[in-house]
Amino acid sequence: MKKSILFLFVFTSFLLPQSLDFTKLIENYQLEKESIEVKFADRGYSNLSKKENKDTKTYIDYYNQAVVLAAYQLYDEALKAFDEAIRLKPDFADAYLSKGLVLAILGHLEKALKAFDEAIRLKPNYVEAYYSKGVVLGNLGRNEEALKAYNKAIRLKPDFADVYYNKGIVLGNLGRNEEALKAYQKAIQLKRDDADAYYNKGIALGNLGRLEEALKAYNKAIRLRPDFVNAYNNKGVILAKLGRPEEALKAYNKVIRLRPDDAEAYYNKGAVLLEFERYDEAFKVFNTAIILKPDLANAYYNRAMLQVQLDKFDKALEDLKNYRKFKGKAFDSIRVWENSYFAPLYKGKYRKRFIEIVGQPPKGM
Repeated sequence: MKKSILFLFVFTSFLLPQSLDFTKLIENYQLEKESIEVKFADRGYSNLSKKENKDTKTYIDYYNQAVVLAAYQLYDEALKAFDEAIRLKPDFADAYLSKGLVLAILGHLEKALKAFDEAIRLKPNYVEAYYSKGVVLGNLGRNEEALKAYNKAIRLKPDFADVYYNKGIVLGNLGRNEEALKAYQKAIQLKRDDADAYYNKGIALGNLGRLEEALKAYNKAIRLRPDFVNAYNNKGVILAKLGRPEEALKAYNKVIRLRPDDAEAYYNKGAVLLEFERYDEAFKVFNTAIILKPDLANAYYNRAMLQVQLDKFDKALEDLKNYRKFKGKAFDSIRVWENSYFAPLYKGKYRKRFIEIVGQPPKGM
């Protein structure tokens, strides 16, 4: 039998290469938003507020107009302009790449993949296209294919730091944490001030059980980015696992100051308070987490344990019912049965109701 308090790590998302950031492209032209039409006029680009004769525009005009539109999040118009550029120049690999990025932003991931594949067909050594393909495949959960795309990008450009970063995410998703750690270390070697790489390095080290090293990685991420909310959150998780509750609480309080509506931060703070038997404080914090995010399944689970400690058995059962409801297919009946916190429920007069909510007991219970 064991106590089983749940903490929540916060994971990060894939990075798109800065070379594919439309806002960055605009900055490269040294444009300011307020004067964008004036400055584009002397470059031969269309005045976006006026209709222009299509016959006078080249594929470059359409492409650059599309970049501007995408930079200001006018994505549907941007797609039309990219399509015009491609119509005028069917082998325009850059236009396919940028079109794919816009499609990815809009959530049309399969269409984005087709655009990236066409860019690669036209330009077989197009490193950004392989990289962007990896990003989309990763977001589709097709991790092995994403890994192949990233490896191809690395062969073409061995010093592309963001590729190693995203490769690390894919390897972590595949449970290959040692390899993920090596990928993050390579990303850091290439880009020393990358707070995200240190952050994900902390995740990999935590998954490997190397908690002190993980803590150092999170601290480095925070030094590089003092308002890095997720790093404070995960730092708190590590500190709690190391048995340093007061420091963990400070980390969660920092998250809450930076992001007052962060339900997961309140949840993790409550988990620390529960683990170290500060029940009254924990109860208030779990209540706040649930108010902020009523479908936060694990908050009901941990509050159910707390309800038992406070002899509120009916409310504990109600929390377990909500835990099962919001956990859905991921609900683990065995985990609940094996949690010694719930012994007063399944050993006493509440056993029948406990079984109705949680399911049949394991053999011997």
